[in-house]
This record gives sequence, C-alpha cells and structure tokens, in this order.
Amino acid sequence: MYLYVLFYILALISFGELAKFRIKDNPNFYKVAYWGVVCVIIFLSTFRWENGTDWSSYYEYYIQVGVSPESGYLEFGYTWLCFINYQLVNGSYTFHLGIMALLCILPVAKRIKQYSPFPFFSLFIWFCVIFAHLFPVRQTIAISLFVFSWKYIIERKWYFYLVTIIIATTFHYTALITLPIYFLWKKYIPAKYIMCAIAIVFVMAVTTSHLFSNLLFIFGGDFFESKLSYYMDQSNETFGMIYSPIQVMIRGCVNRSFYFFIPLFLLNARRKNDYCLNAFFNMYLYSFILFLITVPLSVALARLTVFTDMAQIMLLPYIFTMRMNRGTVYIIVSLLIIYFFIRFNGIVMNYYDVYIPYKFCFFR
Repeated sequence: MYLYVLFYILALISFGELAKFRIKDNPNFYKVAYWGVVCVIIFLSTFRWENGTDWSSYYEYYIQVGVSPESGYLEFGYTWLCFINYQLVNGSYTFHLGIMALLCILPVAKRIKQYSPFPFFSLFIWFCVIFAHLFPVRQTIAISLFVFSWKYIIERKWYFYLVTIIIATTFHYTALITLPIYFLWKKYIPAKYIMCAIAIVFVMAVTTSHLFSNLLFIFGGDFFESKLSYYMDQSNETFGMIYSPIQVMIRGCVNRSFYFFIPLFLLNARRKNDYCLNAFFNMYLYSFILFLITVPLSVALARLTVFTDMAQIMLLPYIFTMRMNRGTVYIIVSLLIIYFFIRFNGIVMNYYDVYIPYKFCFFR
C-alpha cells in the first residue's frame, strides 16, 4: 500500500508541475515538495526490514564481512563499506541501510534537480520504473555515482569522470560499461542514422545473437568471460520474474521505443542547440542498442543497461518544454500517468512478496 500512496502523491504533484499550477503565497512549493518526497524515500529505505531484492544474502554478507572483511567475495568498495559501517555502530544493519540510501538516492536527486526541466516529473518517472532506489543493492550505488558524474562530462573534466567511474566499479564491475558515454555525450547523430542503427542491431540481435556473444568474449577479458559464461548458461533463467526472455525482449523494446522515439520525433530539431537534451538522447541510444545486444544472450545481461537507462527519466520531461495549450497538457499528462501506473503496477506485482507489505525495523 505504501508504494501506491507514494505513486499517487507523486502523480498528483507532477500533474500540477507540468500544468504549471502555482500555489498561492508559496512560490517554492514544488522545490519543498521535491526534497520532502526524497526525504520520505530515504526514510523508508533506511528503516525497512526484510523488504527489497536479495535481502537475506545482503544481510548475511554484512554480518560476515563486518567481522572479517577478508572473507568478502563481492567488490572491494562494497565489502569495505560494510566493514566500516559495521565497526562504527557495532553491527547495526539499519545504519548501513541509511548510508546506502544516502549514497543511492541523494546523488541522483541532486542531478535531477540540476538538469531536468521538470524535476518532480523526473522523480515520478524514476519512482515508477525503479522505485527511486528505495531498495538499493551494490549496483545501485554504482548507478548513482555514474549519474553524479554527469556534471564532470558536461564540464569536460575527464579525470574527475574517470575517477568517479573507477570508484563506481569498486561497488559493481558493470560500471565500466559507462566509459564510452564521455565520448558520446557531445556527438550529434542525425535522426536517420539513429533509426537505421537501431533497426540493424535489432535484426542482427534476433538472427545472429552468437556474433555478439563472440565479441563480448573477445573484449571482455578473463573475469568477464567467466561472468558471461555463467549468465549465458542460464540464458532462459528469468531470475524470479514472471516474464519469459522473449517477453522481456518485447516489453523492453516497447518501453524503450516509448521513451525514445516519441521525444525524438517531437524534439529532434532542438538537439543541435540543446547540449543536455542531445546528450540524453545519445545516452539512451547507447542503452537501447546495448539492450538489443544483451537480452537475446541472457535476461540477466540486460542489467548492463541500468546505468544508461537513467536517461529515460530526463527525456520525457523535455516534451513539456514545447509550446502547447493547457488542455493538451492535461490530456498528455493524464495518459502518461495511466501508462506509468500500468508499468509501476507490473513491477510491483512482479516481485510482490519482496516489496509488500512494508516492515519497519522497529517491529521486527
């Protein structure tokens, strides 16, 4: 229930933000509401108990490496984060969850506030597609560090960007997949080439997926070869999801097309003059192609796209920077809220027992 309450609150305030309603005598309403909801999400993330994916394994790992970090088998950064937090508060897992929540939510919230034309709507999308990092894992920390690094790409501070990504890899090795974004960020790619690239990769992914697997093995190195072999041996494994691999492929293409092609059609003419807008298109093009390459090999490999998928929370808000009458805004926003409710509900139902009901640490 708590997730749906948050959804309705976010949807209502997003509607007001996009329709440009003004609260009398409170010009900072949307700013205050934005950070207020972010704080609520951090609170819920910190004080949950037995909620979220891989709860048991993460809790057991925290206890294990809190006593002996040498026994850790996950990435260096996450192992030592567990150890330090454990030592600081004599094993309190709630404290560790609080640090995780701050690391995973605040950096993204800050960048959304900086770069989104409608921050609350971006927050709404973020919550609908991945719960705004309310249930973080170690990869979530890496994702947040990548989003935080957007500022360094914009300012062309490659050394800060590289250091941030290196730190991110100490929490999850897949952060390395984001390195090309620095070079793609400023490129202008004509729409016709974008369409052709996606179409060609889609056909190749469906008909010759073994070609992509060979390339991944060649460039992946020994460590990634073992990881790829593990995931590809379980190519039909859906990791607890109710959808089959082919359903994941179809649903993913439909959702990505919605986020990508509609904004591209409406905003293509503005890309040359809007640096950030063009950059988010490039990032999501990269994510789209990466998804098409990896999903036919293994559903689990689609997790590589979660970093660059963050562009989706930035693209749709740009549509509302176009000139349109208030009635049109009402209709479009209403349709988007219905779409996001269907998607949000599908995600909740996919792992219902993991997310609902909410359990407070105080009553465990």
